[in-house]
Amino acid sequence: MTLHHLGDHAELRQDIVDKAIAAAGRVELAPFEVSLFSTCSFSSRGNSHPRVLLCPEERPPVYRLWRELSKQLMGVGLGRYLQRDFTRQVTFLHDRDVLPPESIAPIRWEVDGFRLIHSLLGRGEYRELGPWKLRAPRS
Repeated sequence: MTLHHLGDHAELRQDIVDKAIAAAGRVELAPFEVSLFSTCSFSSRGNSHPRVLLCPEERPPVYRLWRELSKQLMGVGLGRYLQRDFTRQVTFLHDRDVLPPESIAPIRWEVDGFRLIHSLLGRGEYRELGPWKLRAPRS
């Protein structure tokens, strides 16, 4: 589930990575559960349409993580990269067909952390730049 996309860049931007790492280290939030209850396709250009699992709640627990990370990213000067909304979805397939929405048996998982991932543009390769465990805020 992508929380924030920090731009498409030809090369790894170490300045952005350093700020994102600093922001991620400031996130304080207890672990929580995510539930996905439906699936649909998103239309896209070309022949590859993302098929996704959706979290139907308007403000699910993962939304708190998105907001907290947003706040921390803005605090380190990366606000210009942030979107004003959050699509609560997990992409699991790219398909030629656009498939209709469908309800599914709930898929649930305990979220106990998040990661910073570098996507190598156009290569379908991903590199983990950092994992962070969720932890309850200090009193």
